[in-house]
Amino acid sequence: MVCTDVDELLVYVGPKLSLIDHLVAAETEGDALSPVGLNLIPTPEDPEGADLPVLARHPHALLSAKYTKPCIAARPVTYTVGGHGLVRGRFRIDPEILLLHLHYVTPDYQERMADRQRIVADSRARNREAETPLDMPGRHWINWARPEMIRDKEFGIFERARALDVSSGFVEAAAMLEAAVVQSGKKSVVDPAVLARDPVRITLPERMRGAI
Repeated sequence: MVCTDVDELLVYVGPKLSLIDHLVAAETEGDALSPVGLNLIPTPEDPEGADLPVLARHPHALLSAKYTKPCIAARPVTYTVGGHGLVRGRFRIDPEILLLHLHYVTPDYQERMADRQRIVADSRARNREAETPLDMPGRHWINWARPEMIRDKEFGIFERARALDVSSGFVEAAAMLEAAVVQSGKKSVVDPAVLARDPVRITLPERMRGAI
């Protein structure tokens, strides 16, 4: 079973014919497989490249703990909020599968963020006018109310990140992510704080840029 969000794509980069062939042959270690998570970072707009595939236009990414998600389940699992980890489960990070997070590179990004801000404004107004308003924490809506803050923070991390050569594959990247897996109570997740101490950026090889 594969469980992803609508702005995430799985890309197989191994020697077999397809992702399906790879999964059929893969060893089932633990309860699920996680791809190597990559958060795509947009390059400046290029009018001449508007018709190119997404990865040809935006081949740069941050190695991402958040999007290294155990989204390929080999047996019934319980996910943490957002599907970023497992509850009472174990997963292996597969260097031959990538999860590409397209959030920042979709053509309707600005429109989607404006919609989120309108939802926040409407929700806050309804709460204020309610007979018994809810006592919401100050940062409850921060991701939707101020998307530019989250975006600029991610772009800043990308600028200071060190480059990792992935022309020969993603084994090293997967090892870095495996080293960041933490157990917290019943939960198992790749800890973003570990990668934040030494952020890594990659540029997808030319051979991959026509994939999507």
